[in-house]
Amino acid sequence: PSEFSRYVSGITLGGPVMRDKLFYFGLLEITRSNTPRLQNIAQNTLDLVRQIAIPDLADTTANVIRQYKQENNKFSAKVDWNISRTQNGSFRGSYNSNFNPGGIPTGRNSVTTANETEDRTFVMAASLNSVPSNNWLNTARFQINREDSWVEFPALGGRDNIRNFSPRIQIGGNTGGNFGRNNGGGGEHNFETKYEANDTFTLYRDKHTLKVGGVYTFSQFLQVNNYGPDGVWDFSDINAFRAGLPTAFFQTWGHGGVYMKTHYLSGFAQDQWQPTAGLTIDVGLRYQFDRHPTDISSYTLPESVFNPSTLERTDLAGAANMGGFNNDTNNFMPRLGVAWTPDDGDTLFHAGVGSFYGTQYLGEIANPMGWNGPPNSYRYTFSQVEAAAIWAGT
Repeated sequence: PSEFSRYVSGITLGGPVMRDKLFYFGLLEITRSNTPRLQNIAQNTLDLVRQIAIPDLADTTANVIRQYKQENNKFSAKVDWNISRTQNGSFRGSYNSNFNPGGIPTGRNSVTTANETEDRTFVMAASLNSVPSNNWLNTARFQINREDSWVEFPALGGRDNIRNFSPRIQIGGNTGGNFGRNNGGGGEHNFETKYEANDTFTLYRDKHTLKVGGVYTFSQFLQVNNYGPDGVWDFSDINAFRAGLPTAFFQTWGHGGVYMKTHYLSGFAQDQWQPTAGLTIDVGLRYQFDRHPTDISSYTLPESVFNPSTLERTDLAGAANMGGFNNDTNNFMPRLGVAWTPDDGDTLFHAGVGSFYGTQYLGEIANPMGWNGPPNSYRYTFSQVEAAAIWAGT
């Protein structure tokens, strides 16, 4: 039946394992939803596309309602442990997965445009707080994150049939439609694994609060982009498609795969001083070092990917015209802040100055690496005149 539905079921448990010592909490939640999707490509358009370009087009009937059934699973657990009067620890873990079925389009999109996607996220973290005296506190934390995503194309016969995928055809206008996988639909498997450890020491003495700490993060990152490997044709409307007059055509070759191992190290020291009532002065210094690969001209991916250029799988990546990253070692960041209240908090004056460096987003780094020539990927874009000649086979 064409109906909307959403079912959420779950269970939570919590309580003591050892009285006043060890406690646990757990959550399990399962969600299943159904959303009817209407595909409204005109029947004449489907027939014309089948006649001119894609004889085995999977769409057979116009104005079809299909059931879009998503799945989501969540699990989390936490354990708190009062180790002693001066120490307590905590452990938590969580898991989340999402599944979106393929071949269920909406609007003027063919079933061949709707990819099947799945993603999973796993997190595990632990912390330890130590208060051996009234004068100092130490907090240590450790965390592991793992994120995975997959893309499949069931309406096209799956990746095993990738050699026979039809090109992407985009026809504008009210009687148009989109056919073929959506610009490649992303990599078959992307992932990021991240390990992080940090420690902060706090000392309270007279009118001073001194903090010293550091963080180390290691990340390995695989991103595979397939943007237009089957070729992408653009037509202004159905009449232009019937006449064989595309406005543009582009196609990419290569897999666009990028794999990076990065290291992030930072440390800081800060002193908060309250010389008189109402006046607080903060002085600090932070240092940060981000280490990215120094040679990315040629490297091996952690798993093989499909290369549309050769129609074979490969684990080679990099490009001869890429050297590597220049890693800065002078990222010192001093800070100074002053806060003053002349009337016990009714009025507050605050001033601050500092130097700051940001961490580069890995996705922004990976994109130019993936599109910087063979064996990764390279793209050709053809003008309207050139595209019309290619479509006509001349």
